[in-house]
Amino acid sequence: MSAFAGAAARAGRAGRGLVPTGRLLTPEVWVRRHRGTVWLLWLHVAGVAVFALTRGKSQAHTVAEATPMVVFALAAALPALGRRARSAAAVLGLITASAVIVHLSGGVVEAHFHFFVMVGVITLYQDWLPFGISRLVSRLEGWPAPTRSPGCPTGGSGRRSCPGSWSGPGAWAPGCAWP
Repeated sequence: MSAFAGAAARAGRAGRGLVPTGRLLTPEVWVRRHRGTVWLLWLHVAGVAVFALTRGKSQAHTVAEATPMVVFALAAALPALGRRARSAAAVLGLITASAVIVHLSGGVVEAHFHFFVMVGVITLYQDWLPFGISRLVSRLEGWPAPTRSPGCPTGGSGRRSCPGSWSGPGAWAPGCAWP
C-alpha cells in the first residue's frame, strides 16, 4: 500500500463517525450532536441580532426577529421533551434563522445559501423527521415569496429568473437536498 493510499484509508476511518450511517444515533452520539446544534442555534440568535442592528433595524424589530429562535432554542434544551421533539425544535430554530437572515439581507440570493449549510447540519441528526421539517419550512418560507414581493432578488422579471418562483414543486423530488 502506498503512503498516499494509507493516509487516505486512515483519514476515511477517522472521519467515518462524522458521516451519517442511515441508522438512528445512539443516545450518547445524539446528545453530543444535539448539544452542538443547540450551541449553533444560540450563536445564530446573537448573530441575527447583531446583523439586524447593523442593517439599521430597530431594537423592537431585532427582538421580534430573534424571539422565535430563542423559543426554539429553549424548547430544544428541555429534557422533558423527547429526543425527536428536541431535534425538531433545534431544526425549526436553525431554519428560522435562515429565513430571518434572508429577510434581513433584503432577499439577496447569496443569503439563501445559509439554508444549504443548515441542511448539512440537520442531516447530522440522521433522522427523517428533522430533515422533513427543514424541507417543509424552507419550502413554505421560500416558495411563495416571489409572488408576494414586488421584485425578484436576482433582478430578473421573468419566472425562470426568479428561483423561488419555480423551484418549489421540483424541490420535493426524492433525494433532492434543495432547501
